Amino acid sequence: MKFVLLDETAGATTSDGEALTPQLLALAAQAFTVFLNRDVAPFWGGQHMVRAGSSGADIQENEVPSHTQPALADAPGAIAYHTVDGAGIPDILDGITLSDTLFGPSGWSVAQTHELAETIADPGTNTLRADGQGKLYAQEVGDPIEVQSYPITILADGSVSPTPSTTPGLAADGSFTLYVTNFVLDSFFTPGHAGPYDFMTATGMQQASAGPAGPFQLVPSGGGDYQIVEPDPQQETQVTATHGGQKEEAIALPPKAGRVHVHGVTSRRLAKKRHPSSRPYRRGLRV
Repeated sequence: MKFVLLDETAGATTSDGEALTPQLLALAAQAFTVFLNRDVAPFWGGQHMVRAGSSGADIQENEVPSHTQPALADAPGAIAYHTVDGAGIPDILDGITLSDTLFGPSGWSVAQTHELAETIADPGTNTLRADGQGKLYAQEVGDPIEVQSYPITILADGSVSPTPSTTPGLAADGSFTLYVTNFVLDSFFTPGHAGPYDFMTATGMQQASAGPAGPFQLVPSGGGDYQIVEPDPQQETQVTATHGGQKEEAIALPPKAGRVHVHGVTSRRLAKKRHPSSRPYRRGLRV
C-alpha cells in the first residue's frame, strides 16, 4: 500500500509542545516505511511506501492519506482512527494535541504506526475472526497490545541502525529515532495456535510473558489494551483487560452500524469509547 503523511496541524503541537516540520515529517515517513516493510509485511503481507506530503492536498493516485490535524472535530477526545470513506477507500486521521510527544513510546509516531498497520491488516475495517467458541473478533492488530512500542533509528546515511537508540527525535549526529507500535500476528486470531502472538515476542524484544498468553487474549498488563467482540451478528461487546484487581468490562451494545477503529492511550480509555466515531459509541454506548 502507499501512504502519504499530511501535516494539517497549522502549527498545533503535542501536549509537550513539539510541532511537526517538513524535515521531521519526511524522517517519520522514512522510518514508517522501514516499519511496514521490515516488520509488518512479513506477517501481514504487501509492499509499502510512506512519503511526506507537501500540503494537505498532496494526495497522489492510490495513496491512503493520513491526516494529522490539531484535533479531530468529528471525534472529540480521540487520538487517531482509521476508517474507509464513502467510496470504500481507507483513510486515517490523527489529532496531534492529544499525543504527549511526537516520537516517544506513546507519542504521535506510535498512534500513526498503529493505524498504518491496522489499515494494512484490515483495509476495509470489516474483517472478523472466529474463536471457535461462538464469538467473532475484529481483526485489529494494534488493539490487544496497544500500550507496547519499540524504537527504530535511521542513521545519518539513511541506513537503519541494528541497535536503535532509546532517545526519540533528531540527534546531533544526524540520526533519527522514533517509537512504533507493537502488533499481533495472524496466530493471535487462530484458535489453538501455540504462538508467539505478537511481533515483539516473536522477535525476542520481550519475554513471552509480556505478550498475549494465547489467541484472542489481551496482554497481562498495561491497561490500554482492548478488543472488539461480536458474540453474534446482532450484538457486540467491548472487552477490556483486567488490570490491578479491576473487573473485566463487558458492555452489551445494540446491533452494528459500521466500524471506525480508534486509537488512544490508557489515560484516554473513556474518551476512546465516548467519541462519536468510535465503534462502541456508534452502537449506542454512553459512558
